[in-house]
Amino acid sequence: MGPDNLSSPQKGAAQTGAAIVFADEASFRQDPTLFRTWARSGQQPHVPTYGKRNTRHVLGAVSLTGTSFTYRFASTLNGESYLTFLQQLVNLFAPQPLAVIADNARYHKHPEVRAWCQAHADQLRHWFLPPYSPQLNAMERVWGHVRRCATHNRFFETVPALVGSLRATFRSIQRRPAAIQGYMAPYQ
Repeated sequence: MGPDNLSSPQKGAAQTGAAIVFADEASFRQDPTLFRTWARSGQQPHVPTYGKRNTRHVLGAVSLTGTSFTYRFASTLNGESYLTFLQQLVNLFAPQPLAVIADNARYHKHPEVRAWCQAHADQLRHWFLPPYSPQLNAMERVWGHVRRCATHNRFFETVPALVGSLRATFRSIQRRPAAIQGYMAPYQ
């Protein structure tokens, strides 16, 4: 892709040699999520459920170079958990500068997050996507992959079983980044 086709964050990152990282959050519930599947005609598969809304929140980021994926579980999604995740990203990519592209979640613009980003402007540039445009965030495609591989059409008897399935899928992506490489092509 030529420089004329790059977005503003990508152009800025290319000029500074920064790694481009898309960040996003997702919530995964213990309740099963039904997705298309194969079954004999007239025999719809049934996935049992407890009807519990136990939810696990995950912050994730994917780098366009090398398709590296990192994540962090959080008890709640707020400015504090997002700031901790940004610190994790900066440490992971150090000493290379980082261009983080994220959506407009309120806690992404929390005063503490803004202050920290300004204080670490030499290490991190924070870019925001236009409102209501999840299709522009590469992490959304990764979350779709995770849901297909880890949670769709599955019954989790316990929350640790859900977390175990998520961790196994995350580790699989980290060991074999080629599994999500195709999702990154439109963003490179």
